[in-house]
Amino acid sequence: MTSFNVDASILHSAGKTLRTNCDVHRSIKLCPLTKLIMDTPQMQRLRELKQLGTSFVTYATTTHTRFEHSLGVGYLADCLLREIREKQPQLNITDVDIVCVKLAGMLHDLGHGPYSHIYDGEFRKQLAKAEEDGKWLGQTFDTSMYDDMPTAMEGWTHEDGSLMMIDALLNYLGLEIDESNLDEPLRQIGDGVDAKAFGIHVGKEREKVLTSRDWIFIKECVAGVALPPKGMSIESMKKNKTAMNQFVGRPDRHKEFLYDIVSNRWSGLDVDKMDYLARDSLRAFGSKGIAEMLSPLLENACVAWGADKDGEKHLMICWPKKEAHNIMNFFRARYDNHQRIYSHQKTTAASFMICDILLLAEPHLRISTENEGDDPTQDTVDNANLRLPISRANINAESYLKLKDGIINVIEASSEPELRPARLLVNRFRQHKIYKKCCETTIDLENDDKAWMKDVWEMNISSIVNGIMENDDSATLAKDDIIVEKMKIHYGMKALNPVSCVRFLGDDGLAGIENDPENLPEGKAMPQSAYKCSIPESFQQTSIRLYCRSQSKDTQECLKQCYNQFIVNIQSEHGRPMEEDMRMSFEIEEPIVAESPARHNQLNILTQSPNAYTNSPSFADDDDYTPRGEKRFCSSNNKDRTPLFAKIQKKARRTIDFDGN
Repeated sequence: MTSFNVDASILHSAGKTLRTNCDVHRSIKLCPLTKLIMDTPQMQRLRELKQLGTSFVTYATTTHTRFEHSLGVGYLADCLLREIREKQPQLNITDVDIVCVKLAGMLHDLGHGPYSHIYDGEFRKQLAKAEEDGKWLGQTFDTSMYDDMPTAMEGWTHEDGSLMMIDALLNYLGLEIDESNLDEPLRQIGDGVDAKAFGIHVGKEREKVLTSRDWIFIKECVAGVALPPKGMSIESMKKNKTAMNQFVGRPDRHKEFLYDIVSNRWSGLDVDKMDYLARDSLRAFGSKGIAEMLSPLLENACVAWGADKDGEKHLMICWPKKEAHNIMNFFRARYDNHQRIYSHQKTTAASFMICDILLLAEPHLRISTENEGDDPTQDTVDNANLRLPISRANINAESYLKLKDGIINVIEASSEPELRPARLLVNRFRQHKIYKKCCETTIDLENDDKAWMKDVWEMNISSIVNGIMENDDSATLAKDDIIVEKMKIHYGMKALNPVSCVRFLGDDGLAGIENDPENLPEGKAMPQSAYKCSIPESFQQTSIRLYCRSQSKDTQECLKQCYNQFIVNIQSEHGRPMEEDMRMSFEIEEPIVAESPARHNQLNILTQSPNAYTNSPSFADDDDYTPRGEKRFCSSNNKDRTPLFAKIQKKARRTIDFDGN
């Protein structure tokens, strides 16, 4: 039997509650069980995963982690369920139900890889291209390195990783789910925590042990659907309807609403989104606006029947009609965060750099799957067959435990000649020499008069790159210089109105929320006329962005001109001249006109000289302030004697958007 050195004495401290501070929620309670879970290696790993990936290159304050967010989601899940239980005691929401959903909130992001969504997003897409081409950025990419390795799961996402890491967390505690005895305590496989005491304590009541069914319920809440068959990803199961299983954790249809707290499959309005939108806007902009939306959403939520898109009725989380405007504003906040933070051009450019670093290191860097523990007297076997590349680390819980944002530090500190191309790119990243966005074209897919836009959008990336290269008569460009991004930003349901997926109750319906579950009122979709002033013209924005890997201004200018001509050629095929508004979108940022002092002298100039220069803060483009990227001059001889930094405090944005070059 494997031995684990886990201090589980905290579980027997009935009624003892700890607290931790939180930027968004001020103070979060931690019961003994959640404290034990929080101190596992799987949960602590989240401290080393930035919540917003590379956003810190754009907003210096966005360095918060998945750990903070996960505690916040667990806290909100607990708050929401307690509010509902107080209003609707007939739903029979138990203490175990609440702690299970709270744990699901805490554990839902265990499966994230380095730099937020990069690992299961863009990195996977670029990996497929590298495998197909057999090279990446001029370096050989030999797929034979995968010959003796386990096959990666098709359609894998971070939710699949979370399910694997939850099992690993239980194993660390000496426990595992027993599918043959669902309503019994977890199976004991080690000397960590006693399975018969692994639960919650409420006052003087007998301890309530968490069963295998409870932990399957937790995993189902994380997945947002019933668990897929072994060896199949969640996405693959969704595509294969015949493989779709039924909920096991809480099969009672009167408790189906519990599955929509952490991940709301009907509308997307869940506590996960509530926390990250509030937390991210607070850290990026210092804004508490989204956080202030949460109280009415939590306090007014209730459970009622609602029909899904197929007309089938389920018990859902619903809201009073008066919350329609607030909910629309919430989804608009999602769009704003994506536009200003998550999909910011500099953040995206930095993400492409991280992808390139990981792909250059992929053939040469290996991660051990060995669990060495913390006992210096225990021998371990260094087995070369137990080492996985970055892309395959997600198939083994021990190797994935070691894969964090710090993988870039490992590459940076390496000395192997094979890793030199990756190291050079890390050095460039450290110097903030981020890839340059050269062009951006907004694509209007709903306008039939601009059919050429649809043609461009439907072209694959390789075709766009080839079309651009055909216009390079000077042979300045290389294919590796060009990165094409097809970007979609929406309110949460792509082109659809997400509020139309939320179910609302009027006064008559609210009067019946204390009925028994079968006779609860039915929530309805709100007519858009009831909140038409809050509805945007479109719920989705699509655009194509071009980035240049090369630092050469000539290459960047050449890319702009070649893309310009590429669009002209497409429009000509449709018999249309190039539109003036399109020409404006091709402009790239011009170099600084006036020569500024060397970077290492800038601090002395700002603190000692009457002449101040900067090319980093973003200011309003008016008569008093110089646009970013140009020289700003403040002299003691000027008529306006207002101190420079007093102007900054009065007029500048709340955050500083640093220029990468």
